[in-house]
Amino acid sequence: MVKNLPDVVIVPSHKTQSQLPLPSTVIPCAIEKPVNARPRPEKNLAVCISRLEKGKGQDLLIKAWPEVLKKCPDARLKIIGEGSLNLKPCKNVIVTGWIDDVWKELEKASVLIFPSVWPLEGFGLVVIEAMSLGIPVVAFDIGPAREIIDNTSGILIEPGNSGELAKAIVKMLKKPIQTGRRRFERLYSWSVVGPQYLQAFKYVMAKNSVK
Repeated sequence: MVKNLPDVVIVPSHKTQSQLPLPSTVIPCAIEKPVNARPRPEKNLAVCISRLEKGKGQDLLIKAWPEVLKKCPDARLKIIGEGSLNLKPCKNVIVTGWIDDVWKELEKASVLIFPSVWPLEGFGLVVIEAMSLGIPVVAFDIGPAREIIDNTSGILIEPGNSGELAKAIVKMLKKPIQTGRRRFERLYSWSVVGPQYLQAFKYVMAKNSVK
């Protein structure tokens, strides 16, 4: 009903763009990292931050965790978020519920887990938040994750494969990647993304002035 009303439709990923039946422009999301935010990783701590809903993958993560413990017995998993998904935590797994200052929790992570298999996933802000701190990411290779994460910032694995998920987590805990910050600064900082929005606004203003 409204597809012909906007002068410009902006979407955050090519994945989202492919699902829209109208022309659109891809401009990725960006975040402003808090001035005092810096990585303070705790050894062998994996963190997952997301609402608890079917498709977000926390159930697959918990399924994978016993395999992680076989290789890293002291590994710990903190799942942060709230929602309708009922989880049954296993050994060394904590589900915190809602936390006001997520940055403080993210700073402690040795690795961020983004286990979403949700087909409508549009971006994944927590991924670039982790990248801004140089924290490696493990994610399933679906949707926008493959656009955001490369081999300098994390590992992508077969969607829904809990065995491969466990192997990737162990790999990152034992030998983490530390260069994702460069990719963040090059693609997802406001100094880079802001001008792209400004260009889109200028286009709209110029188009309307002609009218």
